[in-house]
Amino acid sequence: MSEMESLSSSSPDELAYLRGLGDQLRQLESRLDRARSSSDPELVADLETAYEELRVADEEVRTQQETIARLVRSTQDLRLRQEQALATLPVPILVTDMHGVIRSASAAAAQLAGAPLARLLGKPVFALIALDDRPALRRLVSDLGRGGAPIRYAATLVPRTGEPVGVELIASAQVPGAGTEEISWLLLQPGPRSDRLDGSLTGALTELALLPWRGGDRARVLSAAADICARLTAAEVTIALGPPAEPAAVASASAVAQECDGVQVAAGTGPAVTAHEERATVTSPSVGDDDRWPALHGLWPSSAPAATVTSIETGGKVLGTLAAYGHPEPGVPVEMLEVLAVALGGVLHEVELVEEVERLELDMQQALSSRAVIDQAKGVLMAARGMDADQAWAHLVAISSSEQRKVRDVARDIVARVTGTS
Repeated sequence: MSEMESLSSSSPDELAYLRGLGDQLRQLESRLDRARSSSDPELVADLETAYEELRVADEEVRTQQETIARLVRSTQDLRLRQEQALATLPVPILVTDMHGVIRSASAAAAQLAGAPLARLLGKPVFALIALDDRPALRRLVSDLGRGGAPIRYAATLVPRTGEPVGVELIASAQVPGAGTEEISWLLLQPGPRSDRLDGSLTGALTELALLPWRGGDRARVLSAAADICARLTAAEVTIALGPPAEPAAVASASAVAQECDGVQVAAGTGPAVTAHEERATVTSPSVGDDDRWPALHGLWPSSAPAATVTSIETGGKVLGTLAAYGHPEPGVPVEMLEVLAVALGGVLHEVELVEEVERLELDMQQALSSRAVIDQAKGVLMAARGMDADQAWAHLVAISSSEQRKVRDVARDIVARVTGTS
């Protein structure tokens, strides 16, 4: 049992007792003050001992209460971040508790369900499914809650608006950072392409969605994303931003993937280059012998002869490529790589938004800092030269223009000379 579960499992009587410790402590302290004025040292010693024991107990209770509050805040913060991350994921995915109550959902899932995202939260996932499919799906979810394998189920989705649509539900149990079990649901159009996807994909998509909110720069997000994709596909994975022949950023999950990347950069051609240029998915069971890239003949690493590469796009713009290198059998399902690439497009878009917010925050901090030092310099000029505020500002601008320096740098020098700082 976790610390939070242990603390929150106290009965009402126990909680009432703990809350009463403070009152008992204050009463005992009052009795102790009266006893000290009496002539009974033995009574004073007994009361002081009891007082110290009760004070220690009271401090322990307060510490436990603070721990509970901190854990609750942490859990709520993680839940909010997960909801924000999944909402932007361009893949139809839901996250429910083990009873099927929806906790988070992507915008794509809300669109498929024909309901606003906010209306989905707190609703049972079974309410989105046709009546005939619900009993069997409930049994499968119950089995999943008892440690069963990931489930697949072809069902009819009944949107709040629009016509019913057939979907392939792929669900697996997850244990997120909050420490509570959840079920991740992927909603796909049924068919041969979805048959090659499994429940582990839903967990990977959830991990990817959370990356922009876990901190770190773009390089760390790319590296973590490459590791997630490599773990899922069991392949040598590379994520490249920009043209693969001249990438702006690269994250490779292995040395083999780096070697495959290096060969393509040196030759200026290869499956990743083609996938980027054609905005398509490119596959080859043997890149080193493929007539599409004769410049790679005899150069391609024998440790990973096959390649599956797809473009990463968002907002109609190609951001880069997701490549999986390895052996042709069993190979990486094209469908899986394409779904991951769609998710990566959303993740990278979120990274751009987070970076933009951070830049704006930094610019604002610099602006505030500049304003403060400029005001200080104006005050120095007004005091030293008898200028008013407008004259002091004009003087700073004149120096800035003549010396071709920024006003804030001129102001900083004036303040430094007066205060003796460098």
